[in-house]
Amino acid sequence: MKKINLYLTIALLTSAFMLSCNKETVVEFPTWNALAFSENPSDNYLLYMDEPYVNLTFPGLVSNREINYINGSWMIEKMEYVFIAHNWGEQELIIYITKKGAEVTERVLLPQPPVVGSLDNHIKKFSLKFDASAGEYSFSAAVKDNRGITPLLTKVLHNSSNKLVVR
Repeated sequence: MKKINLYLTIALLTSAFMLSCNKETVVEFPTWNALAFSENPSDNYLLYMDEPYVNLTFPGLVSNREINYINGSWMIEKMEYVFIAHNWGEQELIIYITKKGAEVTERVLLPQPPVVGSLDNHIKKFSLKFDASAGEYSFSAAVKDNRGITPLLTKVLHNSSNKLVVR
């Protein structure tokens, strides 16, 4: 019986050690921040739902320094964060990432091409990869089309925040 307990203890310690050495992005405690970018000044979804708008969701705190949305999705453990647009044409989206109030990067993005046979081709997906140093980041956006560059209003959704902390 003592041998079985010893083997179980060793197995548990080994598992805990292997998990603690995992180099993947780790969310300290699952959080979810949600933003909408739109030209419409209303915070009422019903008033802008039929107009072009972009949704960006992200964790509140991560230990990895790589922000990586692939075809509209950033997977961290079992959490999925999205970077998608509704009622969006082929116009460019400019995403601004700021740290302590100063812009650290500006990316001009085009929606990913639709997937043949997909049921969600009405949703435009964006890819974004950004290596972030430790600190606190926030996001804003603009649309680039035949009018030029038009800043989009940032709406913080679901009592979340526009803050991503990278350790």
